[in-house]
Amino acid sequence: MSEEPAPRLAELSPSRRRQTRLLATFLCVLFVVFGLVDLVGVLVVPGHVPPWYGYAWLVAAWLLNRAGHYTVAAASTLAMFPVVLLTMVASGSTPDTALTLAYLALGVQLAGILLPARGTLLFAAVTTAALVAAPLVAPRAVPLHALVHPLALVAAAAGLAVVAILHRDRLERDRQSEREALIRELESKNAELERFSYTVSHDLKSPLITIRGFLGMLSKDLAEGRSDRLKGDIERTVAAADSMERLLHELLRLSRIGRVANPAERVPLAFVVRDAALVLRSQLDERGIRLLVDEPLPEVYGDRLRLVEVVQNLIENAAKFHAAEPDRWIRVGARPAVNGQPGVYFVADNGIGIEPRHHEKVFGLFEKLDTGAPGTGVGLALVRRIVEVHGGRVWIESAGRGRGTTVCFTLPAPSAG
Repeated sequence: MSEEPAPRLAELSPSRRRQTRLLATFLCVLFVVFGLVDLVGVLVVPGHVPPWYGYAWLVAAWLLNRAGHYTVAAASTLAMFPVVLLTMVASGSTPDTALTLAYLALGVQLAGILLPARGTLLFAAVTTAALVAAPLVAPRAVPLHALVHPLALVAAAAGLAVVAILHRDRLERDRQSEREALIRELESKNAELERFSYTVSHDLKSPLITIRGFLGMLSKDLAEGRSDRLKGDIERTVAAADSMERLLHELLRLSRIGRVANPAERVPLAFVVRDAALVLRSQLDERGIRLLVDEPLPEVYGDRLRLVEVVQNLIENAAKFHAAEPDRWIRVGARPAVNGQPGVYFVADNGIGIEPRHHEKVFGLFEKLDTGAPGTGVGLALVRRIVEVHGGRVWIESAGRGRGTTVCFTLPAPSAG
């Protein structure tokens, strides 16, 4: 049975392609550097004999790597250092034993590039064992004092290589975590975009159908001369157009969050609540709802105008679904930070409440549990978007129907200074 051909460079994985190219570059560098050293040796040092078998070894490793046999080429290159250098020393073809053996440190550095930390330490241990055994095999060619500097260089090279590998692996893990976080964020954004597209197409279609229907009725009434019904047809058509305008306005507001922002600042939450209450005062008075504000409220950090939008939307939403009993109230307050967790801000009411199974659903775009309720169903989606852009989160606490609702959210702590 014939062996499978070695994969071409283009067919390798990106990681293996990088390793293959790195090894090829290193082999070329070694060939040039050793060639220059030996050329100087031949010209300057009497009796210097270049190790031609070493160059043959480098060429063979380069060809193996080029043919797609990276593992064999890498192992061959690493084995070359102790084999060729110790052979040179044992044969007496080098005039400076210590200098020749010092080149073993290059092999350890190469191992740090090609191998993981354990493999590098194993190769350094084998190289060290070969150095220690050299005086026993060739005591005249390798005196003990010639091992001092090579052993020190090999140990230093091994230490630096392992530190570099661990640092490289840590960076790679950090990059991988960042990539995974980015992928999750992109997937979330794509899912949100799909929901947004579907919801927009669905909710904008409704007023269009209404407009088309009443325009048809208007045309029919005109043809039949029924002028008494024209006013009603026109009013319904205008109402449908107004509904579409409100939807488009809310979509524009939602799209601007995170894209158009004011500078973040430290601001007392009490000021934010006051600004929101001023806008809603007449609505609250009309419905007989008391606004209760805890004191003192902490400072918050963020885009003041956007934070006013958050509180205003939450108070307005609570006012829409107020309780049937005479004592109607909405409370704004804060819970202190606990165990390093950020403080929680909330808007609570004694209104109709929300069933637990709907706690997440109500934050959807154009999502209305009561289709007959006023508004477009964008308010809580705006709140979530603003809070998340600030780096916080928002959730609902409610025991169910008739038990009131508390909308909680967090914000980053104000910076010191």
